[in-house]
Amino acid sequence: MNIVKTLTPQERAEWERQVAEVEGEWPELEKRFDLADAAAAEESFSGELRRAIHGTLQQGISLPRLFREAQVDWPTLDPFLHGEGELSSAVIDRLVKVLGLHLQATPVTNSSPPATASPV
Repeated sequence: MNIVKTLTPQERAEWERQVAEVEGEWPELEKRFDLADAAAAEESFSGELRRAIHGTLQQGISLPRLFREAQVDWPTLDPFLHGEGELSSAVIDRLVKVLGLHLQATPVTNSSPPATASPV
């Protein structure tokens, strides 16, 4: 079923204003999407955690539920997801628990000796 409504001139003007506003924001949104994609692609623990957070919907966990159960808010999580900020270990611990993740140690194959601090 389709519903058709004829817009008044004022409604049409407001609709066009809103479309222009969204179009004006799009380049910045694309940059943010690209940052999030690059941060999630990192071959690191943080990248793995970002991918797990992005996959919450496939796990049946909504973002509001994730925020509530991990006791984290969007202003804390957003910079991390875009590779622009860090999370405290307490927040990481809660996210890992809610997401059902497990840390698995893998041997480091580094042929160089460990770095040592030099005396000052």
